[in-house]
Amino acid sequence: MSQQMSVLLQVSLLKCGVAIDRTSLGFTLLSIVMSFLQRSLLINTFQMIAFGIIVLVGIMQKYYAIRVSIDAEIFAQLVPLITARREVKAGEIESELQDLDSAMLHLGLIKANEGTRSLRDRCQGAFRLFKGQVACLSIQGVLLLGILLVNVFSV
Repeated sequence: MSQQMSVLLQVSLLKCGVAIDRTSLGFTLLSIVMSFLQRSLLINTFQMIAFGIIVLVGIMQKYYAIRVSIDAEIFAQLVPLITARREVKAGEIESELQDLDSAMLHLGLIKANEGTRSLRDRCQGAFRLFKGQVACLSIQGVLLLGILLVNVFSV
């Protein structure tokens, strides 16, 4: 796969993080509301623990969502440079990546001992963050489904 296609696919994939974040936020808010309605809904201890875990996982997901949105924006800024690669000098993309790493180091977003990463390494790192975001949403969904099934079968 060409660098151009890889980055375009990465941008499209990372933009899906917004929908995942919104769904996770809905699960988190639902869990908070259900926790406050504990007495009137006859929610048991297991369900309260599950709601607490859903909220905590929702906070973790929000961390991933922020990181994924930053990466989506960075990759979106790199797309014009990569698509115009025939017109730019060979080392210009690497120079841009070094400038990006320098800025991220200055802001404390990366460690000082990390060297300049290739575009492929950046795509893999962003995809790992995206998978973490999906995993958090999946955990929330499974816990909510478990709570629902416990309620349905206990009646």
